[in-house]
Amino acid sequence: MLSSGRRTNCRRLRPWPANKRDDKPRHRKTYLTLMAKQRIQYQPLSGEEWHEIAAGEDVRRRISDDVILHFHPHLVRHFSAIKRVEWHDAVTALHCVLSWMQSKQPIVSKLAPASRFSVRERAQVLRLLRKAHSNRTVLTEQDLNHLMRFTNNSSIGLSKLLHFFAPSRYPIWDTWVASVFFTPKPKYDYTRKAAAFVTYQRLTSAWARNASNQEVFGQIRRLHPLLKSVPRLRLVELVLWHYGKSRGTGTRV
Repeated sequence: MLSSGRRTNCRRLRPWPANKRDDKPRHRKTYLTLMAKQRIQYQPLSGEEWHEIAAGEDVRRRISDDVILHFHPHLVRHFSAIKRVEWHDAVTALHCVLSWMQSKQPIVSKLAPASRFSVRERAQVLRLLRKAHSNRTVLTEQDLNHLMRFTNNSSIGLSKLLHFFAPSRYPIWDTWVASVFFTPKPKYDYTRKAAAFVTYQRLTSAWARNASNQEVFGQIRRLHPLLKSVPRLRLVELVLWHYGKSRGTGTRV
């Protein structure tokens, strides 16, 4: 019995609707706690599977018809050529990233968190972006979690921001790619976590360095004139994105 002297949130203690299963918890709070413990184990794609996808005729046709290829290299060339990232560079890149991402949320509201950053928070953003831009080291998961606050807590937006400044280190990440990269198809809450992007970045970078994939990269480059000079990591991501898009397995970005 609840104590009469303490106010309690009754919604948390509301009994879960009865059903035929006797082992189902009677309270919603208990039920959600048990469900949270049953974490889904997502298995990443293998390099061999990516190689097989990259050989598909439909994927290659989609890459050759990709309209974004006419704009993407110019954005990357602009930001990667910056000698030292300053706050105005970070804000400009963020605006480009958020404009690129399809969302029902107005871009002004997505920019709002960054507009309230203190001097110290701005300095931290610049320190991490400069670290990524230097191409000396890859940002840690902790670094990514700090930087995600700048991109409205979106790992998808963060991947695009980092890709602009260091395209040979950071591939673009979104739900179309995630739906192919992980099995089973991950929930959006998992896709937006920095840990998921870390796994994706590490494996795709290994595929880009793999000598057995160099012939495939050469074939993909010949699909479009603007692909001749893009990093191999971009080619890896492009294959995954078009394959996921062709299957219609993404959710939102």
